Amino acid sequence: MCDPDFNVYTLNQNPAPNAATNLRTAGGHIHVGYENPGWEMSVKIIQAMDLFLAIPSLILDTDTQRRKMYGKAGAFREKEYGCEYRTLSNFWIKSEESVKWAFNQTMRAVDFAFNEDYLDDETQMNLQLAINNQDLDLACKIAKKFNILMSFEELVLI
Repeated sequence: MCDPDFNVYTLNQNPAPNAATNLRTAGGHIHVGYENPGWEMSVKIIQAMDLFLAIPSLILDTDTQRRKMYGKAGAFREKEYGCEYRTLSNFWIKSEESVKWAFNQTMRAVDFAFNEDYLDDETQMNLQLAINNQDLDLACKIAKKFNILMSFEELVLI
């Protein structure tokens, strides 16, 4: 049995998935370590990772079944070195191009978290709605507002 994960927006433990189903998935969790880790910064990092990674994953990750059990907005575990982002599937490990995308987007998220204020309540709500409901229209609006890379090919632009 895995350790529970938490929702960064509610700060509550996420419910355990129903193991009785025959659906099995693989996660593509991303671990972020930083100096003097703490709850407040981990919350900011995970929210920024939803923005920079989960929003584009709605287009890039063709597996829509996984999110029925895993991959809700803001899924994370606090770690002694920082935090573990648990929203993504393993879609991004399939090619060198997609691994670079995930790394670059993670770095953008961490930079954003360390250099910006918290995301406002409306943005936090919209992130959850877009990710949890796989709402591509809302995801594209959020991406446009924050200049989020929505394809692996956009890597050449950064």
